[in-house]
Amino acid sequence: MSLPVFSVDELPGVGGTTLSGPEGKHAATVRRIGAGERLLLSDGRGGMARCEVVEAARDSLALTVEETWRVPQPRLRVRLAQALVKGDRGELAVELATEAGVDAVLPWKAARCVARWDDGPRGAKALARWRRIAAAAAK
Repeated sequence: MSLPVFSVDELPGVGGTTLSGPEGKHAATVRRIGAGERLLLSDGRGGMARCEVVEAARDSLALTVEETWRVPQPRLRVRLAQALVKGDRGELAVELATEAGVDAVLPWKAARCVARWDDGPRGAKALARWRRIAAAAAK
């Protein structure tokens, strides 16, 4: 079984650190990861760290970083142009494509597309949702 992966903004160096915020709360509360278990931290840019949990709090984990390394970018990169569609079919497409290994998804407003993402807050909200779905699917 592979180790669970949690996202961090900046990868810590070898030594002690804390996983807090939404990722720490998810690890401690939802996944119920406890002392002695191992996990991976990822910065989303190829940086990885293998960690051991020292202590689990209510919404965070105290960790010891055992090892860090970089995963090189693959030579072949796959990008998907996903048309804006009605309902949640676009979100499902983003999720499945990400799970299949797509590197990037480009929202495409086709000429005959019924769904519209305005340049205002509605479009920004929809784009943010696609990004959250892709981040969750990548884990």
